[in-house]
Amino acid sequence: MSIKKDYFSLTSGIKIYYELCCSSSPSSSNLSTKIVMIMGAYATLRHFDELVQYLVEHYPSSIEILTYDHRGIGHSKATTAATTIRETSNLLAHDAYQLINHVWGDQAPVHVLGMSLGGMIAQELALLLIPEQRLLSLYLGITTRDAFSSAREWLFSSLFHTMHTSGVFHTLFRNIELVYENNDLMSLYLGSYIRPLALLPKWVFSRIILPYFGMKLDNEQMLRSLIPLIFNGIEEEEMEELIKKWSNDYDKWFIFQDIDGCSHQNVIFHSHYLTDEHAQQIKDARVSVTVQIAMQDKLIPPKKQQELADLLNAKTVVMDHSGHMFNRQSRLKFSESVLQHIQNATS
Repeated sequence: MSIKKDYFSLTSGIKIYYELCCSSSPSSSNLSTKIVMIMGAYATLRHFDELVQYLVEHYPSSIEILTYDHRGIGHSKATTAATTIRETSNLLAHDAYQLINHVWGDQAPVHVLGMSLGGMIAQELALLLIPEQRLLSLYLGITTRDAFSSAREWLFSSLFHTMHTSGVFHTLFRNIELVYENNDLMSLYLGSYIRPLALLPKWVFSRIILPYFGMKLDNEQMLRSLIPLIFNGIEEEEMEELIKKWSNDYDKWFIFQDIDGCSHQNVIFHSHYLTDEHAQQIKDARVSVTVQIAMQDKLIPPKKQQELADLLNAKTVVMDHSGHMFNRQSRLKFSESVLQHIQNATS
């Protein structure tokens, strides 16, 4: 196995850091199965390491796996001042498209995998590859066609966590949440037609929402508040192992200290929407599509994940006991499902 680590320049001030993992020598690249993996919000490509290792060890033929950090975060931090460009899932899909062409050439067919926010970007990347007949398959994990319901869940959980000592605020926000929980018609209407967070500029996230309701200065405190939100049923021993591993090299795994980067990704997350027309384009491409659903996800409601699967007529991998991130046992099932998806798509 070989790993190439390099940078690709999008512009003079924006470079994308990427890693290309190959199970065989570069000379056999034309015959290799090629996969690009797209990471979700607040995280770096390091979270794909275990999956990459599993696929390299278990895939029966030559395979190349491309992972990278999104523009402006992790090792892809901008070399110039913070950009004023409003980032979208479509913009980041074009980044991935250019990176694929740089690494493999502009005719190479690829499998696309995206998780969470990365799944939204993967939807847009699929739409860029389909007209060129270069999309081999699409694997979408813990993601959705739009973020309205997910945004509501995240905001309420953040507000409750911050204001639980205030009876007035607690009662106010709980009453608002109950209206949503008990009015399916309202949720359906608002989720389909009105997405107010999609209109918010980046500064609202960078100056108000994230500093006051989302982020904590202490890394370990941030992780301990995060883990119950993103995991389900994680053992105490495994939780402490993760906290130790992530705390020892915090910026290697997460971008929580980068408020500007987090704010850009919030804008992307809240503005994404896969239209019926675009969903039909993906279905018409007749490629293998798998949607992985985490039934205990507290960030993206499982019903939104299922809605995406239904929209795309996709195969589903249902993780009954998993949250937004997977514990040790669930990670193995996830890796096995990706391997099976790729093998089915190439058979």
